[in-house]
Amino acid sequence: MNYRELNEYHRNKMNSIRDIHYKMEWKEPEFMGYLLGGFPKFRKPNNDRDLYKKSNELEKTLLEYNAFLSNKKLFLEKVSEILNQIKQKSTNWYGIGIYEIEACVKMHSFCIISGEGGVGKSYFIKCFENELESKKIKHLCLYGKFEKTLESIDLQEIINASEDGFVFVFDAVNEMTEKGQRELLVILKELKKYPKIRIVLTYRTNSMNDNMVKEFQKLSKYEKRFQGVSFESALSEMLKLSIPNVYMYEDILYSNNALLLGMLCDVLSSHKIIKAKENGIASITFILEQYIKKSITRTFGNDKTFSAIEIWKDTKRIADWMYRNNSKNINKSKLLSLSRTKEFFLASMIQLGFLDFFERENKIEYFFTIDSLTDFLLARSLFEDMKRKTDTELIEILRNKLAIMPSLREAVLILLFDKFSPDYKRIRKIIVNINLEYMLYETIPKIHFKENDIVKFQKIFKPDNKDILLNITGGYTAKPFNCSDFLFEYYCTEVEKCRELSDLLREYRALDSIKNRLKNVLYFITLNKEGNQRQEAFYFSLLCCSASNKDVRVLAMKVLYEVISEDEIFLNKAISEFYRVKDFYIQESIINVISQLRRNNSVIIDFFNRIRINHNNLTAKSVFRISSYLGDPYDFINWNRKNLYQYNETAMISDYLRDILHNVDWMNKDFLPFKYFSRDKIEINRQFLAENKNTIKRLNEFLCKKYECIDGGVCSGGGGLETSLKDEMLRFSKLEVLDKNSFLECFEKVLKSIFDFYHVSANHDSISYNEEFFQNSLYMKCVDIAVGIYYGSLMCNYYTDDFISFNSDNNIIGYDVYNPYYLCEDIYVTTPISIYQDYIEALGDLVSNRVQLPVKFDEKWLHDVKLTRENLLTLLQEVEYKKEKWVLLSGRLALQGDENRINDRWQDKYIMYCCTSEEETIEDDGNARYLTIEIEDFSRDLDDYIINDYKPWLCKNVNNIYSSSEIFDKTSLVLPPSDIIKFFNLRLNISDMSWENETNEKIIICNNNKNSFYIDVVSRTIFIKKRYLESFLENNSLKYFAFSERYVPEEGISDDTSLHFEIMDGKIKKEIKNRRRNNNVGKAVKAKCLECPYGKYKEDDTEDLICINDILKEYQSEN
Repeated sequence: MNYRELNEYHRNKMNSIRDIHYKMEWKEPEFMGYLLGGFPKFRKPNNDRDLYKKSNELEKTLLEYNAFLSNKKLFLEKVSEILNQIKQKSTNWYGIGIYEIEACVKMHSFCIISGEGGVGKSYFIKCFENELESKKIKHLCLYGKFEKTLESIDLQEIINASEDGFVFVFDAVNEMTEKGQRELLVILKELKKYPKIRIVLTYRTNSMNDNMVKEFQKLSKYEKRFQGVSFESALSEMLKLSIPNVYMYEDILYSNNALLLGMLCDVLSSHKIIKAKENGIASITFILEQYIKKSITRTFGNDKTFSAIEIWKDTKRIADWMYRNNSKNINKSKLLSLSRTKEFFLASMIQLGFLDFFERENKIEYFFTIDSLTDFLLARSLFEDMKRKTDTELIEILRNKLAIMPSLREAVLILLFDKFSPDYKRIRKIIVNINLEYMLYETIPKIHFKENDIVKFQKIFKPDNKDILLNITGGYTAKPFNCSDFLFEYYCTEVEKCRELSDLLREYRALDSIKNRLKNVLYFITLNKEGNQRQEAFYFSLLCCSASNKDVRVLAMKVLYEVISEDEIFLNKAISEFYRVKDFYIQESIINVISQLRRNNSVIIDFFNRIRINHNNLTAKSVFRISSYLGDPYDFINWNRKNLYQYNETAMISDYLRDILHNVDWMNKDFLPFKYFSRDKIEINRQFLAENKNTIKRLNEFLCKKYECIDGGVCSGGGGLETSLKDEMLRFSKLEVLDKNSFLECFEKVLKSIFDFYHVSANHDSISYNEEFFQNSLYMKCVDIAVGIYYGSLMCNYYTDDFISFNSDNNIIGYDVYNPYYLCEDIYVTTPISIYQDYIEALGDLVSNRVQLPVKFDEKWLHDVKLTRENLLTLLQEVEYKKEKWVLLSGRLALQGDENRINDRWQDKYIMYCCTSEEETIEDDGNARYLTIEIEDFSRDLDDYIINDYKPWLCKNVNNIYSSSEIFDKTSLVLPPSDIIKFFNLRLNISDMSWENETNEKIIICNNNKNSFYIDVVSRTIFIKKRYLESFLENNSLKYFAFSERYVPEEGISDDTSLHFEIMDGKIKKEIKNRRRNNNVGKAVKAKCLECPYGKYKEDDTEDLICINDILKEYQSEN
């Protein structure tokens, strides 16, 4: 049979297999693109022309790559060279790393995909094969469930067909015979000789002979652990069914097992709800039983020949025969002799995809298509076989079964606990004698325990390596050795264990699993307010806050915030544990999370007041957060905190410190707030003034009193102001900065104490110079903590040399205090996670479809202001969806052409935000963009939004949780004016970002769907029900501030259609050109500045300054 016919045969067989009704997204949807020959997408920098040019070169190189034809070695060398050039220009650029590209290239040669049974590997391969077919890529895709041997393969035909590239795919190697697996190894060794042939294999973990698995692994370039379906989509499907106590199915939900999740949803959607959780084997076979019965009834409901129950009984009879005969196949005559429903069983089970067959030696053999569930059916037969057996007899039976059928190992472990719990001594004895102890701990999440039995289990079973447990049981409720029952006490209450925990959480192979579990827990507790899983979520997240990997730490803080903000019991727990934990990162994380809870909580105020006085090791970020929560973010300068700096006339930088500083700088040039080049050359970003802080405070008070006129005046933020005031200021202080050598000598003492605390050596031999490993190392964690503690002390004892003049958040003239977030905050744990809502997506589509577009995107269209006005007013008209009328309050529409075709990259953009104040207006002074484009942020607890008193008439932007990483979906969330929220007394439903009244009716909905700024047409949308808006307008006003912009490649952005608008009552009240220079200087200058008594104001200088600002704005992008 030629490879095309063989492909067709296998494709048809796969298409005939059951199709679960509930569709869920893949956990890693991007993996398909990588496997097809692609690379991760990256965002190009817009703020540096040279960097943009280099990133374009990188993008072009990646696009030109061909997974079949490119010389992979030369390709990687070229990419590495470009990345090095980019890094030299900007060490802050983390668009894409060489390791990510190398991983994809390895994947493009020979990729093994492994995963648990039912996790979705076969369906993924089916989708992959469809993609290969649609892209007309020559390939052969075989499935082990149908191809037990390889007699049908013509090896030479594949080699001959590979001139332009060929993909050889084999799914479920574990389902082949051992003879077939050995034949496959021979074929793969031959195919590997041809670089234009790519190979993709899958196998089910713990289902093959270990030595055989190693043989396949030796041949491959890359192994990918398949993650299954997205937890968020699975949980969302279950919640739609209004299932009570959904947390009872936590083990199946966290499994990401597409098959089981789909079946579970299908079963639970019926009238019969599982009221009590079954044991492990019983639970899974119960789901299978109900699913088969339901499928039979649904398909053959009108055929009363046989009932669904009889089909299920036949299924059990056949499984029992397989168990007795040590085979997963059965011939037709034997099957029909066992079945009471005879041919109907065959026809119905094949039609539904539960049963299939293959031909061997002119005989037809039948098998259950769901291999992983077959094992649980066989284990159920084993359950019956175990009755009235002594332990010796049982051990002998199990040894024999597992020697012949190794795929039963997991099912056997679960079965033993189902059968004998809580007799854990007996279970342990059996497990040891059948050599399955090595698999026990990874199987714990699938075993069901009564809460009272967990302590008994932990007394009998003592894992030799406790470091494997967090990755296995962390986040699972009611499981032995989880965080709340064991791991938190083990790791966090002894200093010696801090190093152990930190090492565990930097382990590269464990990080993905930990991240995924944290995300699962986060979505679970956010969407499901019932259940008892919050205790485990609390302790799991606390432990993970210790991670040196920032992605893990941010995820953990977000989980911790969701737990604490929902229940004050956990606030008290967090405060209590703060005093017990020894790890600095965990303490800092607790402060970070608590500081972002609702204001004026007396428990938090008391806690913060205690630790600011008594806790010596507060980091700079903790100091700032505590001060902010207590009411004044800059009051810390008045605190009485230990000063870690001491001047030493003979201070020297030691070799110990020099080596650490060089190592850190070499791997990340922007990590430290200072740079050490040599003993004679030290650069400190923001230096501290050596003068006593009280003296500088008096100086600042003097300047604020004398020069209060600068607030809002022309001099505000002026670069030469400090120089002109120098003589006056020198009367107070010499304004000298801290001695640099003493500064670093004192820092070394802090650094050494942290390195000693974690038992970390600064020796070169202890360092990994792999960039990714080093960035996430305990070494870097120690440096980060030391910097934080040192600067946390300095900021309370010294002002900086940064001179401000009413041009910063600290609204004074004088020397500023240190702000660890002076660039920007990068973590916003108060921001809600993205939950997809199709309703608001549909409303957005209805609005965007109203935009009139021309037949030709030419110069005439580019300058057509009349069309811009018409489109803008049309967007603000009501839309009707599902018999409800809605009105847009906020939105961004960016309609665009094909990005991949240079001549078709037109864009038509509209942004609009509502406003409830009649007084707020746009002016032609260059500041209109701050009402039409760049709105202000709200970054506090969203439950506080109803009492927001800062410009409550304007919409507010909500920042992404953590923009520097891909761990959270990017969104473009905007909140409506809090005036409207307060008027209707609405409360937020965070699960769908809707604002509801006391009867739970959704009045306003906000778009928090996953969003790409550069790709999505509609974003930042808010809709209000029209009837409620009309009620609001009876005694209130509403206007819109809007912005429009048009672009075509030949002309660029048009000044004619780049406009700011003010709209009210369906009419444009004001219209201002975006790029127009403001020549009316007098309007921007205070009258008192024109008659400056200090001679600081010069009209010509102001003209020059405004001209420069206008020129800069010409090149400013919307972002």
